[in-house]
Amino acid sequence: ILPHLDVAYRMGLALSRDPDRAEDLAQEALLKALRSLDGLRPGTNARSWLARVVHTTWLDQVRKDQRRAEEPWEEGLDQVADGDEEAWQPELMRRALNDCWEEGLALLPAEWRTTLMLVEVEGFAYEEAAEAMDIPVGTVRSRLHRARGRLHRFLEERRGCVES
Repeated sequence: ILPHLDVAYRMGLALSRDPDRAEDLAQEALLKALRSLDGLRPGTNARSWLARVVHTTWLDQVRKDQRRAEEPWEEGLDQVADGDEEAWQPELMRRALNDCWEEGLALLPAEWRTTLMLVEVEGFAYEEAAEAMDIPVGTVRSRLHRARGRLHRFLEERRGCVES
């Protein structure tokens, strides 16, 4: 699990849009993962499993915030969609992505962006991403198709941003 802590933090940052909250989310997810380590079956992909714990922990926090009426579910998702995407990408991707890409990524719904980032940036297999987000593999494929299509259309409208 420890070699994948960076994935937990970047995923937490993509979801929360707040570095402090991302650290808290990653720490809470790590504690949950460590408590559940005995139940981890041999052969389980630890990176995917930890990403799922982060995703579930985030959903628990959003639901908890909703109950407190401090941050309704829909507002929490809007905050995920409206923040700075830069810290999610590893250093090489951060340098490679220009302002147009970042703007396009920020316009994607949170579920699509998270799926896209897990598969394209973090290198998760479709099955790993599905396991991490607790969704069917077909939903991963659908979200990726839609995210790529919307990002492609966005970039086509801004032809000067990206070379063909």
